[in-house]
Amino acid sequence: MLARAKSQSRRSPRRRAEEYMASLALEKQQIEADLEEEEAGPGPIGDLDTCVASVREAGGDMNWVLLGMKKPETEVKAAAEDKKKDEDRLAKEAAAAVKAEDDRLAKEAAAAEAKKAEDDRLAKEAENDRLAKEAAAAEAKKAEDDRLAKEAAAAEAKKAENDRLAKEAAAAEAKKAEDDRLAKEAAAAEAKKAEDDGLAKEAAAAEAKKAEDDRLAKEAAAAEAKKAEDDRLAKEAAAAEAKKAEDDRLAKEAAAAEAKKAENDRLAKEAAAAEAKKAEERQTGQRSSCC
Repeated sequence: MLARAKSQSRRSPRRRAEEYMASLALEKQQIEADLEEEEAGPGPIGDLDTCVASVREAGGDMNWVLLGMKKPETEVKAAAEDKKKDEDRLAKEAAAAVKAEDDRLAKEAAAAEAKKAEDDRLAKEAENDRLAKEAAAAEAKKAEDDRLAKEAAAAEAKKAENDRLAKEAAAAEAKKAEDDRLAKEAAAAEAKKAEDDGLAKEAAAAEAKKAEDDRLAKEAAAAEAKKAEDDRLAKEAAAAEAKKAEDDRLAKEAAAAEAKKAENDRLAKEAAAAEAKKAEERQTGQRSSCC
């Protein structure tokens, strides 16, 4: 619109000159037609004063030329002054229109720039809120995972302890049954020894066998207890290894989230700097165009 106004202000004097020349051409054609009519038939020409008065009333430089007369100085000067006043007035109107259009476009550009800055600010705030929510969600998930891992480890430890206690109770029960059995056998052997000295040797042999069986039973019980203890330690080691692997994974996720946040902050700063530089270049370009 500004370019159109400037173009119109530049073309208007030329257009007015063309219109003026066209009016002179029409006057010339009219005069030539009148002369042809007068040549076709005789008629009174009139005196000189009447012709001059007619020329003054009709106006037009071509009429004076056709009559072989010079236009009066006062009329020439007045026409030139009127023409200059018209041109000055049109130039002022065109300059005012151009200035008004420039002011309107400058206001529209400033409003658009302000709206863009506000949109950028709101977008940046929304992005920061989203990143903060994601970080809070990641932290909450990490805390929940830690809690579940601790509960799982505690449950595993409790199960291992229950298994150990059950095995110890079973071993104690077996030992009690064995002690009862041995007590009964000892009582029977003692009665048999009192009844039959000949069976004393057999009882001694049986006692030796019983001692060997006891030794073997104790060794078997000790081996079973050692196996149970090894199983418990293996389970505890596996649980500790699993917890360490989970802690490492969560630490890596936290580090990745922190790196992503740092990258987003860097990109946001670069975008803000680029936008500021772009705004500065636009302002510089506007000042240059205005000057």
